[in-house]
Amino acid sequence: MLHTPVQSGRLYFCTSAGGFEAHEIPLVERTRALGVEALQIVDRAIELGRLMAAPGPDACTYCDFRAVCGPAEHRRTARKHPALLQDLAELRSRP
Repeated sequence: MLHTPVQSGRLYFCTSAGGFEAHEIPLVERTRALGVEALQIVDRAIELGRLMAAPGPDACTYCDFRAVCGPAEHRRTARKHPALLQDLAELRSRP
């Protein structure tokens, strides 16, 4: 859009839990490859119909989508077969 090469990206943590910090991510070969891998994991999960909610134990407490999922999504997730959550687990294991 600006006709200049992109050098980095930035993540902003706009909460007290995140310390209101910004983290710069240099766009080098390794980080670009990790980004492509993440997109491939998401694409595969969508293709297989396995891109589903799977929050951690306290993740629903302040979630904006709680009205959609309800307060017990973590209990439903615990009953899902682990193979169904494999792509999500792989994605969450990335740096």
